[in-house]
Parts: sequence; structure tokens; C-alpha cells
Amino acid sequence: MAARLAVVLGGITLLAIVALVVMKLLGGNSGFDKPSLLSVAQDQTAITQLLTSTAQNTNTASLKNAVVSTQLTIATQQTELLSYLAEHRYKPKDKELSLKVSGKLQKQLQDAQSTSNLDSTLKTVLNDQLGIYQRDLSTAFNKAGPNGKKLLKSHYEQTNLLLEQLNQQ
Repeated sequence: MAARLAVVLGGITLLAIVALVVMKLLGGNSGFDKPSLLSVAQDQTAITQLLTSTAQNTNTASLKNAVVSTQLTIATQQTELLSYLAEHRYKPKDKELSLKVSGKLQKQLQDAQSTSNLDSTLKTVLNDQLGIYQRDLSTAFNKAGPNGKKLLKSHYEQTNLLLEQLNQQ
């Protein structure tokens, strides 16, 4: 009787291990790296909040267009990323998403506006922030599964276009 119970329990354990391996191979949660994806979402929050207060204060139409395009694109990307995270049963709190928002950068832009230097300062700051964002997209891409890679690649390519538009000034 004890031998029979041991065989049954061993069989169930083996079956459970095989099932876990198969689920992992078929996609399950493979390639879902919460920290790197959260970092990307935090970058998105930081960029959109940074631009919210400055978008209408730029002096040149081409920079204003680049800023508005960036703001809308990054906000859309964040909506897509948060949907992807929700599919994996992860919903970051607003407080988590705001961890990269920089009061220092906001102040730098406010100071630049008061000295009539907003356009060049904003362009520099935005270039830097989009560069950081692209680095974080690359990191997340390298840890992502197939669906995550597809989404992050799209975001990376869109961000390249935003940088091109910004640097045509």
C-alpha cells in the first residue's frame, strides 16, 4: 500500500514538473521582466509630466510640434505598455510610476523659461530623457518574450522618429 502511494505521488510530482516546463516553453510568463518594464513605464510618466508644463511655452512652432508629438506618442506608448502589463496581471500604482519624475528638471525648465532660454534647454533635456528612455527600452527588449519584444521594438522605432523630429530644429 505504501509503495503504491509513493508511486502515485511520484507520478503526480513528475506530471506537475512536466506541465510547468511545457507552460514555460509555450510562453506563460517567460520573458516578462517586471523591473525593466516598470522602468520603461516610469520613463514614460517622467517624460509626459515634464512636457505637460512646457509644451505651450516654446517659442518656435517646429519645437512646439516636436514636443506635442513626443507627448502624445509617449502617452500612447504608456497606454499600450500598461495594457501589456495588465495582461500579465501586473498593475503598477501611480506612486510607482512617478518615481522618475524629476523636480530638478522641472525647475531647470522653469528657470530657462524665465531667462528666455526655454527652447534650447528643453531640446537638450528632452534629447537626454529620450536617450535614457531608449536605453531602458533596449534593456527591457533584451529580457522580453516575443510579444514584449514586438511592443518594445515598436516603441523604440517610434522614439527614433521623435528624436529625428526634435533634432531637425
